[in-house]
Amino acid sequence: MNGGAQAVRARHIVITGASGDIGGYIAQFWLARDSDVTCLTRSEAPPGTERVGWALGRAVPDGVFQRNTVVVHCAFNVEESRDRGAAFDEDVMGSLLLYEDALRRNVDTFVFVSSANALGLADRGTKPRYRVESEVSKSFGRHTYSQHKRDVEAQLIARNGSHGTRLIVLRPSMVVGPNFRNSALQAFQSRVGIYPSPTRSWYQFLDVEDFAHAMVSVVESGVDGVFQVAPDDAINVRQIYDISGGTVLDVPLRCASFAADVAFRLRASPFSGHWVSYGDPILSSAKLQETTGWRPHRGSAEVWRKFCTGII
Repeated sequence: MNGGAQAVRARHIVITGASGDIGGYIAQFWLARDSDVTCLTRSEAPPGTERVGWALGRAVPDGVFQRNTVVVHCAFNVEESRDRGAAFDEDVMGSLLLYEDALRRNVDTFVFVSSANALGLADRGTKPRYRVESEVSKSFGRHTYSQHKRDVEAQLIARNGSHGTRLIVLRPSMVVGPNFRNSALQAFQSRVGIYPSPTRSWYQFLDVEDFAHAMVSVVESGVDGVFQVAPDDAINVRQIYDISGGTVLDVPLRCASFAADVAFRLRASPFSGHWVSYGDPILSSAKLQETTGWRPHRGSAEVWRKFCTGII
C-alpha cells in the first residue's frame, strides 16, 4: 500500500472490455468526468470514446499507452468457454501480456477488475460470512473463472515491483446495471429455478454506479493495493427469487451440478456444473471505505428489486 498517497485527477483512461456491460458503463462514467477515454476492443466502443482495435492476448498498438495513462482492465471471459485451455491463454496469459505492455510504457496506473469469485468457493450458512482482502481460499472446485481471476491477481501482485506504475486490484461482488444481461442474472429472473440450499446461499448485488464511484475514489486518491467493493449486506437465493417473482426448488448440490453439466453438453445451458455453488463469497468493503471514504448508496435487496422492475 502506498502510504504517502496524493490525490490525482485521471485525464487519460484506457479501458479493455468496453463492449461489455461493466466496461461500457465505466467508459461512459469516465467520459462524464471530462477524461479522454480510449477503448481497446475487438468490436464497437461507446459513443464519445476513441476505439482501437485489439483483442485480449495481443500486444497493444504503439501510442495507446502514455505516462499519464490509467489502464482499466475489464476484458475477461465471463460466460463459460467450452475450451478451457484457450480461455486460460486468453484470460490469464493475455492479462499478463497487457500488464507487461503497460509497465514497459510506464503508465501511471493499472486497474485490474477482478471478482468476488477470486476468493474461491462460497460458504454455506444461515448467515453470510464477510471475507476480507487478505483471506485466501485453497478450494476452487472446477470453477475455472474463479481460478483465472485468482491467477491473474497473484501474477500481477508478484510482478508489481519498484517501477512507477501503480497497481490497483478491485474485487467487486456481482455488478448489476442498466440492461445488463448475463446468464446468472437471467437465471435469477426465471419463473422456476433449482438451487442447492437457497436459504443458505448468499449473494451481494452491487449497483454499477456505486462500482464506478469506488473505482474513481481509489484511482484519484492515489492509493494502491487490493480493494473489495460490495454493499454492506447480502441476500439469499430464496429472497432473490421472491423479489423477482419466481420460484426456486431446493436440490442437492451434486444433483444440481450434474443437471447443469448435462444441459451444458447438450448446449441447452450457457453454463456447466462448475458454476453451481452455494452463492458467491461475501465481501467486506471496510478497507475501501476506511481508505477512501467511499460508501455504497444501495443495498443488495434494493439493487435487485430495482433491476427486476427495470429502474436500473
